[in-house]
Amino acid sequence: MAQRSSCFPPLWSLLLSLLIVTLPLGSFSDYGGRPGGELGMGGGTRACAAESPPSLRGADNGVDQSLINAAAAGDLPAIDRALRRGANINARTKFGNTPLMWAINLGHPEAVRHLLEKGANPDLGNANAITPLMVAILTDQETILRLLLADHANPNSLSRSGMTPLILAAGRDSIPAARLLLSHGALINLPGKAGQTPLMWAAQTGDRELVRLLLSHGADPRATDKNGRTAAGLVWETHPRTAKLIDGWKR
Repeated sequence: MAQRSSCFPPLWSLLLSLLIVTLPLGSFSDYGGRPGGELGMGGGTRACAAESPPSLRGADNGVDQSLINAAAAGDLPAIDRALRRGANINARTKFGNTPLMWAINLGHPEAVRHLLEKGANPDLGNANAITPLMVAILTDQETILRLLLADHANPNSLSRSGMTPLILAAGRDSIPAARLLLSHGALINLPGKAGQTPLMWAAQTGDRELVRLLLSHGADPRATDKNGRTAAGLVWETHPRTAKLIDGWKR
């Protein structure tokens, strides 16, 4: 899973720092892009870690700002100082994001480890039911993904728009994330709200290695979404070789 190299967050992340966006679940062509438009957090990298979380500037939501800032900066001593003052480690901002989610979003694995050891809830989601595990997938944080799964984060949670962690990994063409999730109990055929399975999202990337991975773990090539489409049926025109692989798979 690649690390971002620029201090400038992607356009979708900038927009989402201003407005929580809920995307319907459907094919890439139906809905105009890969899954993951519900984060409600600004983007960032380790090089940008000293910046204040953009969606919190000027906000007063009963949250200890010093703990949020410390988590976003990956500052372990500052995290401890805030906790000693009585800051709630699982408090949520106006977007529902926790200190743990900010540490993940800005790429601080040691801060994530520290927060988990101090009692941060690895399954507490934001206003769109995006969980810390989903944030790690959306921001390509493999080390953090491992930490969360080791802390028994739920690999089968469902976001408000119908995304599971495995759907996110499949839709973002992340084989490492998919492998990790499957090794920690992710349900291979658990559909989203529109009936689309991880295999359907994987098929739309055209990545046959990812598709083979899911099929080898028991993904059902005959499953249909709410419109009656199979994974192969979704991509016959766009990815015919992937469609043939799925259609010819012997379980």
